[in-house]
Amino acid sequence: MRALLLGCVVPTLAVAGALGQSAVTQSATIHLANGETAQDLQEIIQTLSAVGDIRQVSIDSPKTGIAVSGTADQLAFARWLIGEFDRPPSGPVPVNSVKHEYKLQDGIDDVVRVFYLGNCESLEDIQGVMTSVRTVTDFRSVFPYSGQRALTVRGTVADILLAAWVVNELDKPAAEPLPMHSSGHVYKLQSGGEDVLRVLFMHSGSYQDLQEVMIAIRSMGNIRRLFPLSSRRVLTARGTAAQMAMAKWLVNELDKPVRAQSSAVPGPLEYLMPGETSGVVRLFYFPTSLTTKELNDIMLAIHSATRTWAVFPISAQKAMVVRGTASQVATAERVINDHR
Repeated sequence: MRALLLGCVVPTLAVAGALGQSAVTQSATIHLANGETAQDLQEIIQTLSAVGDIRQVSIDSPKTGIAVSGTADQLAFARWLIGEFDRPPSGPVPVNSVKHEYKLQDGIDDVVRVFYLGNCESLEDIQGVMTSVRTVTDFRSVFPYSGQRALTVRGTVADILLAAWVVNELDKPAAEPLPMHSSGHVYKLQSGGEDVLRVLFMHSGSYQDLQEVMIAIRSMGNIRRLFPLSSRRVLTARGTAAQMAMAKWLVNELDKPVRAQSSAVPGPLEYLMPGETSGVVRLFYFPTSLTTKELNDIMLAIHSATRTWAVFPISAQKAMVVRGTASQVATAERVINDHR
């Protein structure tokens, strides 16, 4: 059960803006009863201030509560949010649903939802999910509360639905097998342009491998919104349908166990991005005995010969990804053949 103790409410008169209108400002102290730390209280204050537009909020001495001053609507929101957070730390993680949603009285982005991360136990994972949500959405009102492994999000109804999808995709048990790439891990918006979200899974490889693949996808697809959740080996990306299709292709090709020394070198693989002159993406493989220095030397030689910087090495797979016109990619292939 939540245990909120409300201090006395003191109304004062505040002049609101240049229009000469007035509004009643009230003050209250909301006490928490589940052993919240000073860090917990600071995170709650930050969330109240940023998400609820409450400017007068502070820790109440002797640090058992939070003092809030604002309108009646702001105090009502503060009571609700603190009630969401003031739970026993050892209790069950709440199920994410509209039960944890609050409708504000003003503004377009007037919906607040608290999401609980039942499978993200580390601060790094909580921060990673938060950054993923921020990266692939158009709103910045996303704040963590580590005491309950929660994220508070404010936005439009559409924003909240989008955030719910991202959280559901990322908040999976660490021991659960990663799914294969399918249409079930794609979210389509109606806004046009960069309107497709995709979650990409790396089933093999290290943290460094994930970073290399991420940079290659960003470089080859000109994808601005892309963020890794390293502990889950997951990439969350947003872009056009063509960009997301290319990203899926590249991950599927690179998400494979490292070849044995005796295995044959696969032939080059190619992907065409529709409607783009420089839309030829080709993946070249090299013998596994090739050193990292030799791979980088080949990359520089391709840069020099093709005048394109859309060339990126994948160290673990001893591979090179090149994007350009058909002529540039053909030139890159000749350079590679000269170095074999």
